[in-house]
Amino acid sequence: MRIQNNIMAMNTHRQYTINNDNVSKSAEKLSSGYRINRAGDDAAGLAISEKMRSQIRGLNMATKNSQDAISLVQTAEGALQETHSMLQRMNELAVQAATGTNEDLDRNALAKEFDQLKREINDIAEQTTFNNMKVLDGSLSYSGPERSAATAGINNTVTAMEAAAGDAITSEITTAGVKGSAAVTAEAGKLEFDLAGMVAAPDAAGTDTISFDLTLGDGTKVTLTSQALATGDTADAAIAGKFANQTVQIDGETYTATVTGTKITLTAGNTGATDLGTVTMGNATLTGAGSVTTQPTASTVTVTEGKDAAAAVTAVAQVETATVDPTKIKYGDTITIGDKTYEITKDGTASGAGNTAITWKGDGTDDLGALLAAADAPTDLVIAAGADGTSFTVTQATGKEGDPAVDTKVTFAAGDGSNDKNTIEFDVVKMKAGDTVKLTVDGTEYSYEFKEGDKAADIAKGLVAADGTALGIDAKGNAIIIEGAKVEIGFEGAAVADDAFNAIRIQVGALEGEQLAVSIDSMNTAGLKLDDQNLNTQDSAGSAITAVRDAINKVSDQRATLGAMQNRLDHKIANLKVSSENLSAAESRIRDVDMASEMTTFTKNNILSQAATAMLAQANALPQNVLTLLR
Repeated sequence: MRIQNNIMAMNTHRQYTINNDNVSKSAEKLSSGYRINRAGDDAAGLAISEKMRSQIRGLNMATKNSQDAISLVQTAEGALQETHSMLQRMNELAVQAATGTNEDLDRNALAKEFDQLKREINDIAEQTTFNNMKVLDGSLSYSGPERSAATAGINNTVTAMEAAAGDAITSEITTAGVKGSAAVTAEAGKLEFDLAGMVAAPDAAGTDTISFDLTLGDGTKVTLTSQALATGDTADAAIAGKFANQTVQIDGETYTATVTGTKITLTAGNTGATDLGTVTMGNATLTGAGSVTTQPTASTVTVTEGKDAAAAVTAVAQVETATVDPTKIKYGDTITIGDKTYEITKDGTASGAGNTAITWKGDGTDDLGALLAAADAPTDLVIAAGADGTSFTVTQATGKEGDPAVDTKVTFAAGDGSNDKNTIEFDVVKMKAGDTVKLTVDGTEYSYEFKEGDKAADIAKGLVAADGTALGIDAKGNAIIIEGAKVEIGFEGAAVADDAFNAIRIQVGALEGEQLAVSIDSMNTAGLKLDDQNLNTQDSAGSAITAVRDAINKVSDQRATLGAMQNRLDHKIANLKVSSENLSAAESRIRDVDMASEMTTFTKNNILSQAATAMLAQANALPQNVLTLLR
């Protein structure tokens, strides 16, 4: 007994301290509802949770931002509704003033209402505000450097004009080619298999035999049986020798076995064609008191089909005849014959890489067969024009016997779009002075710098190449149409100052750069180009009709843009809410405590703490037993 150090009490005290700490931690988790209350609880989990909390709160604020943006859009769109109504009335007044039955006095009366409506349009543009920001005076108009042809209202509608592949040229084989061959000598069919590795234990009586089942390609089974085995015929070569001169019937033909070492060959008694297919060999079976202790190593059966005698065959050249519809041949179409690809081109125009150019006039006098015949011929093929001028033949060149037939197929493919019909529309309402329109037509670039008040006709007339050559195509309405050429659209927005990005930008995400620009053009009379319009004369009233209708179109376009933006923001808010919900669920799984599980842990630790308290009291009392030794 030792009394200086009560080891039992020390151990019990240590356990008691651990249990008390665990009870304290469980109580903290249960009272806070969090599994992680400090970094020491889960360092990595705390870091991940805090990042998620930041993103969740950012998404929630982005949702509020998007809702505020919808309110702004609704404010602007509601005001423009009244602007639309006034413009419709102004259009009525302009049409009324443009008729010759009105005197100047009448027009002056109409002009007064027209001018008052213009003032009210300006008042709406100046006084419509959201959070003290004017929304219709042009201060929120986007004029930054990121405009494109699409946002500037330039659109190209392409209509394919080529015939479908196979429509312009159809072809068929008119003489089938035949592969040449030398004379063939008749041969007998054979089956060969190997018994290497086989071991048997025949009975001493000398009456045991070994059999193999051979399954032919059509499923038929035949059995090959050996002669009787002597006691010493145990190895593979000795067993194979017992099959010498044995016969089996296959498809009515007698096959006789010959043996070389461990290999057995079954040869048909007569020459001639056979059709044995794939033959498989089953396991060897021994009839009698003995047994087969080891099967052959390989079970493969090599089949050599028999052949009938045949005379030599002379090769016949294959001929393919193609019929051409010249009216459906377009520039850029290709015809592939053998290893050559021919491309239909304009006079002086180069073909694509690897293609042979066929110059096509397109005036109805072209003979495609003659043009192909005059070009470089494909390997081992001869092209000849038909007598009717609308066909040609492709013939395999003469070769030696044994040469395979050459592919004479004629393949037609439509061009790459250089024959399309391009309808290029210009929405001049969306274009800004200084914008540069660029059209590349068959590789030549034509450009024009847009001016305030230009129409599509002005753009069409102004498109010129670098050398001063004009495109020379008149506008039809608000579009120009280019046929038979490959067209690409280019655009360069008007140069603006770096601080001209005035569109209001809405933060719609939790991270930097996740913004959405809301642009509202100037909706006053200056922005609508109505400042100089009046109804004082019949001519000015006629001009006002066009100006008011352009203004109506501009307001309609702005309202449509705002409506589309509102719908987009609705979807944006729905997505933000779903993302916030999912991230909250993920953060909860990391940060929140499982109350049921933690309560179980708390109960366990509480019981252990109480037990440790009792045991500590017992351990402290034990040294007192030493006093009994002193009595």
